[in-house]
Amino acid sequence: MGLAIGIVLVLLAAGLIFLNLDSMVMLNLGFTEFNLPLWAIMTGLLVAGLIAGWLIMLSKEKKSKEKLHEKNEKLRDHEDKIRIADKTKEEAVDQTKKETQSELIRKNAEIEGLKQQVHTLEQELNKQFPHNTAELSTTSSRTSKTPVTQTEEHVREVQVEPENKKTR
Repeated sequence: MGLAIGIVLVLLAAGLIFLNLDSMVMLNLGFTEFNLPLWAIMTGLLVAGLIAGWLIMLSKEKKSKEKLHEKNEKLRDHEDKIRIADKTKEEAVDQTKKETQSELIRKNAEIEGLKQQVHTLEQELNKQFPHNTAELSTTSSRTSKTPVTQTEEHVREVQVEPENKKTR
């Protein structure tokens, strides 16, 4: 659009210059005076205007490139921040997974230790009350109950039996 306007203005100026080919003008520069043809003065002003417009265009283009460069730098900075945040997030997730896995391993080891304790306690009970061996084995074989519940039930059975024997 700007180029079309520029061409139209140059054509208008060229037409005016052509219309004033025969005219002479006195040019006063303050310290000297010249008699020049009007077309030469108009051509000089046209060329000076074109150079001024071209320089303005170059400065605007330079500013636009600088702004574009700044925006690209900001965009790269934001992308770097996003990349760092994603990496940090992944590291946090990995760290949490490792901590959870180590906690799970620790808890499983604790459960195994408790199962061993339950087994040891059941063996001690079998030694103390040998007649309850069949009941203990059926209680131990139940998988739906936790070891603590099995032990508590066995202890209750053992505690209840002597009372039954007393009442007989």
